[in-house]
Amino acid sequence: MKRISYAGESFLTADRAADALVDLAAVLGESHKAEVVELPVIDREGRTVPVRIVVSQATQLLSVPEESPYLEPDLDDIVRRLEERAREMSHRYVAVVTPPAGSIIDLDDIDSG
Repeated sequence: MKRISYAGESFLTADRAADALVDLAAVLGESHKAEVVELPVIDREGRTVPVRIVVSQATQLLSVPEESPYLEPDLDDIVRRLEERAREMSHRYVAVVTPPAGSIIDLDDIDSG
């Protein structure tokens, strides 16, 4: 498992979940967006409990491998969603428009949205 440090607290979670969370935080930081992520973690008594984390440009996460007597929670679905979201956020699409030769483009007519 890996211990995630976040906002002065820390928790254990599955290796892949920790990696996916850190990757998503990096992508969100680049895009200047924020998201709330709910992730099952292992508390100090070994119980699986949910945490809600705001992940944004300001998020500082530290992920460190740690031995644990507890079984990793099954987080395959959550990991897939985090990885998919990171992929979606990391794709940048650019439209290239080539006007006919000699035409004049009024920049006020271009939709920036």
